[in-house]
Amino acid sequence: MWSKKGIYNKLNREGKSIRKYPYGDDPLKIKLFGKTRECSKCGKRKSILRFHWKSFYRTKTQKVRRIQAQCGECRVKYDNYKYSKTPEAYIRRRLMNLKQDCRSKRGRKKVLLTYKQLIAIYKRQIKRRGLICPLSGVKMTHTLGKGDILTNMSIDRKRSDKYYEKGNIQFVCIMANKMKNLYTNKILYDWSKNVARNLGKNYRS
Repeated sequence: MWSKKGIYNKLNREGKSIRKYPYGDDPLKIKLFGKTRECSKCGKRKSILRFHWKSFYRTKTQKVRRIQAQCGECRVKYDNYKYSKTPEAYIRRRLMNLKQDCRSKRGRKKVLLTYKQLIAIYKRQIKRRGLICPLSGVKMTHTLGKGDILTNMSIDRKRSDKYYEKGNIQFVCIMANKMKNLYTNKILYDWSKNVARNLGKNYRS
């Protein structure tokens, strides 16, 4: 008979990682704080399982667990607002997501750049081109929480067989990055030219 613990151990041996309670449904929350709590932001009383853990602190005798005052929904809205305010804030969030993917997905290319190094690359590109995507020529955006916005900025590796490292990074819109995927700028250019030539003036949306 299988158990959750056995599944977690198996995934860890395979180099994969999974949260024990990926959806926040940790029963310890109910034991420590009761079944419901009022959100300090929206003022609604919600299940305690909809509140995220907060960093704990230690006393001389024990480790004290804490929970966020805002519900998960309100925290997500605030994070989306905070990381959409400026391109620099947006890049910080994208970098955090990339590093998290590297830890959780086997075979993912490593990120060998710090936030400061990444921002330095971004500023050099902005000085030359502004917020214009170097592949598509469209103006890049930095909006979170509004779905899959194809003009949003993404961190692209010029050569997909190399790491996220100096000399191999450019900022392009998400759509261009998706089209390029595992290939080079030249391959993207050649295929885009073929598609444009094939559709031509006869294209109808």
